[in-house]
Amino acid sequence: GWEAGVLEAISADEPLLRILERIALGVEEFIPRAWASVLLLDSDGIHLRRGVAPHLPAALMQAIDGQPIGASAGSCGAAAQQLELVGVADSESGPLWDNYRALAIAFGLRACWSQPVLDARGQVSATIALYFREPRTLDAAEIGVLGRLAHLVGLAIECDRQGAELRMSEERFRSTFLDAAIGMAV
Repeated sequence: GWEAGVLEAISADEPLLRILERIALGVEEFIPRAWASVLLLDSDGIHLRRGVAPHLPAALMQAIDGQPIGASAGSCGAAAQQLELVGVADSESGPLWDNYRALAIAFGLRACWSQPVLDARGQVSATIALYFREPRTLDAAEIGVLGRLAHLVGLAIECDRQGAELRMSEERFRSTFLDAAIGMAV
């Protein structure tokens, strides 16, 4: 299935955002009428940054880009802080969306469920969320899918980080070797 395709993309060292988009599109196929997003935790560990959201309005993603995590920071901000699945079954009434209610209503979004993505150390690295245009909860199968996808997102982020560290290490080695070689030639 598409999950195997994601694992293949990770092992082929595809760019992180392309892999995350594959994951978002895959879950949208699996859960009809869901719009998926992946937000990445900034290196400061406090702010969520726009990752991918293939079908969510760009203006919404721009509005939530850089928002701090926390109990009143929508489903994603709360999930990142609480380290657990957090949902709002109806954005018109849930207190979690007090700061985002006008935005949600303007874009016709009525429910949002967000799963934190944890790295190997158990720290949050991202969130994956499902948005719906009608009030709704998730069933056990959908919660299971969201958990598996969070694991895939975490794997993709970890591989991307390791690749970046390896590239930096190779560059430092190359630079040191060239500097040493130049020193020996002089």
